[in-house]
Amino acid sequence: MKKDMILCKCRLLRWGMAVCLPFLMGSCLMEHPEMTADGELGVDPTSISLETNILLDLQMPAAASPVLRTGEDAEDTYYCRIVVGAYQNNRLAEQTVVYEDLPTTNRLQTKVRMDLHARDYRLAVWADYVSAVDTFYNVADLTGVIKSDGSYRANTEYKAAFFANADLDLTGYRDQWGQKVEVELKPETAVGRYELVATDLKDFRERIADGEVTGTSFRARLNYNDYLPVGFNALDGITRHAFNYMSYNRSFSVLDDGSEEMTLAFDYVLLNAGETVSIPMTLEIVSGDGSGEKVIASTTFRVNCTCGGNEIVRSNFLTADPNNGVGIDTEWATITKAIWMPLQKKMNKKRY
Repeated sequence: MKKDMILCKCRLLRWGMAVCLPFLMGSCLMEHPEMTADGELGVDPTSISLETNILLDLQMPAAASPVLRTGEDAEDTYYCRIVVGAYQNNRLAEQTVVYEDLPTTNRLQTKVRMDLHARDYRLAVWADYVSAVDTFYNVADLTGVIKSDGSYRANTEYKAAFFANADLDLTGYRDQWGQKVEVELKPETAVGRYELVATDLKDFRERIADGEVTGTSFRARLNYNDYLPVGFNALDGITRHAFNYMSYNRSFSVLDDGSEEMTLAFDYVLLNAGETVSIPMTLEIVSGDGSGEKVIASTTFRVNCTCGGNEIVRSNFLTADPNNGVGIDTEWATITKAIWMPLQKKMNKKRY
């Protein structure tokens, strides 16, 4: 009797499992997002090979002559750094960095590869210039690219930068393991350039000769008089992290070579695509240093800086009144030029 009861229970259990099995199997196919070992939020393990073809036009609205490249620029070899990040809900899922030699033309084309899952992403691209010891931007997160640590830097053509972004839906490739997907992106400039040119070099030499100004070495000190962005969100294509009252310096000497103009300073400023911003600034000409420092000329003005453009402002910066710098109208003095970025010797491509 006891044996029959046991057999009956076993039959009931098997029958119950047979009835419930389809429901149990169906419940196993319901996907619930979880944090994987790689730190990515998701459930579908399908691996997709993404190949991003980057077409980059390095032609920038730079000065006609690279006379103001810094000592670092002259001594170091610079490369183009291209960063591609895949984001999901504004969270970084995967990022790849590629370094390329500067091309012999202004066109650079390269492929950036990464493995992703069959999910819905948004791609962000950032391209800039780096050397073995120098970077201008911190690219740990492309939603918050920011200037590198240290003082504000200018007077270098290698501060130019580019960005791109695009939506990428890979959900249709579920269970297609190893599927290769190709996309093409053309980064655009994220900066505008301006240049300040002194037109009174002849008068300045005369003041030195007459003893009104002492010395032959001076500094041009540029002070920004309002907030200026020093960060960029490549995922959305907008500027970030505006800081106030930043400044930079450049030392220069006055040569007796008969020239009548001199470029005193230039900078690349981060801007939103298609944006024109009126930037208030003061340019001071300083002689001496330390306790003997003396401002011998000062000009306060605005520069209309356009993303992808180059504003060249000419004025009597060297001989302006140091106490009451005259505001100047820059519209008449604005010129736009474009040249290729400086080239460097070739070297094998590096990736990590």
